[in-house]
Amino acid sequence: MRPRIVTANSAATPAYSPWIRLSHYSYDFNVGFTCEPQQGATGTYTVQVTQANPEDFRKAKYSRVTTTLTVTCIGNDFHGLVAADGVNLRGTPWDNTGGTCLEVASATNTTVFTITVADTGPTAGSLEYAPLPLQPLTSYSAVSGKQQGTVVGGTEMLRIAKASGDSLSGKVNLRVVQAGY
Repeated sequence: MRPRIVTANSAATPAYSPWIRLSHYSYDFNVGFTCEPQQGATGTYTVQVTQANPEDFRKAKYSRVTTTLTVTCIGNDFHGLVAADGVNLRGTPWDNTGGTCLEVASATNTTVFTITVADTGPTAGSLEYAPLPLQPLTSYSAVSGKQQGTVVGGTEMLRIAKASGDSLSGKVNLRVVQAGY
């Protein structure tokens, strides 16, 4: 994988970078990352990962009221998601399998979650979803300057986020390099 760079901007909504999707066909690879706060950035930010396969799709039903898409698992499936986790959808007008994941707005229970989508398209039907639960790696201080780290093992995606308790003001670049073991 060639190095990729994304930026978390605290002035944007939401205040996290796009996901950097890694090669999930090579689970034994390590991932090196560097966080570089831009001039004037202050506060703290968190590097987040997901170790779930973004192409591990499961069947579900959905209903949509305005911009709220409610997804209900089928059978004995439990989604394992909480608010702010990621999810990929397939088989709907809101298909996002092109590289970015949608954010879970809420998890009503173990079989129902909601996502905010465009107020267009069908109001009910079937879809496939791939859950991407988040795992925060660590929080960093922007005023400490450049920070480096490594994730060992089957990481699927990384991003920088202004997570709960973080106080980021400004922008931070995330540079990711996937390397062999």
